Amino acid sequence: MALFYFDIRLGECLIRDAGGTELPDQHEALAFALNEIEELLMTQAGAKITISEARIDVCQEGRRLLFSVPFQDALTSTMGGSAGGRAAAGMMPASSPEALA
Repeated sequence: MALFYFDIRLGECLIRDAGGTELPDQHEALAFALNEIEELLMTQAGAKITISEARIDVCQEGRRLLFSVPFQDALTSTMGGSAGGRAAAGMMPASSPEALA
């Protein structure tokens, strides 16, 4: 198990994940980030988010950035497919879990 941090960026505002979450690998971290975005957007606070300026930065210990998940891309991709399928559809940068596999 590895410790992943899911920092939320809303424009210039950064909300740091203080505790992190232990997950088996980066594929599970991607699925977790997508789920967090979906859950956050269902809250009252989520209704006030400017989607085009929001993302989750997924980091490992030492806050090394692994990949980012833009809220807009995550929403577009939730219309079908698994987390892996969403990433494979081009949502992630070159350092995505799929690129590392």
